[in-house]
Amino acid sequence: MYLRRGELHRQHGAWAEANSDYNRAISCDESLEIVRVARSRLLLQTGQSTTALEVLAPYVTSHPRDLQARILRAGILAELGNHLPAAAEYTSAIQLQSPADPELYISRARALANAGDDYLGQAVSGLDEGITALGELITLELLAVELDRKAGENVRAEKRLLKMASRATRKDGVYARLGEFYKETNHPLQAREAWTSATHELEALPVRIRNTSATRELAGKLRRELDNLTSPTKSATP
Repeated sequence: MYLRRGELHRQHGAWAEANSDYNRAISCDESLEIVRVARSRLLLQTGQSTTALEVLAPYVTSHPRDLQARILRAGILAELGNHLPAAAEYTSAIQLQSPADPELYISRARALANAGDDYLGQAVSGLDEGITALGELITLELLAVELDRKAGENVRAEKRLLKMASRATRKDGVYARLGEFYKETNHPLQAREAWTSATHELEALPVRIRNTSATRELAGKLRRELDNLTSPTKSATP
């Protein structure tokens, strides 16, 4: 009871009350090791990451197959800037869950990317592993594009985007991202073509979808990009 109430307090930001209930839970049952996980979350949320890691460590040692504890430890390590150990923890979590949550692949890739440019290849390979396991999820694909770009793998990034556009049921967002890619890589004609395609895709959507705030926002962004895009003729004018 105290543990459940403590978790409710933690979720509502009542840190002192949560900690008090965790203490009560332990006083009622000293073998209640799961309290370490709850207390570690509380410490992480209150900016005490090093202590959170220390509190959690014995529990993970005795319960290595506890998925949530491994994910929590990965997040703490990432918060502390220990990116490679964090990536290893995310790998352990992925191996414990079948199929794994896509967010685990994303978090692992970001941890590797944050470890430095030397690990970008591993980060992208890990995303491709997730795509193979879970299917061609746009969240994994777009992060792979981002990291390919960061690694200077522009050809690979372009191929990913073109493949995504060819198979997507709704293509406006992918064409918009493709236009951004061409803008970033100094290909204005291709950028204009991609953004024009995105605009046409939006115009073909049912009215109820066109009128959503997200769709209107994208349409406005596309108009601005097309208006601001300097044509080759203008750029050649002295």
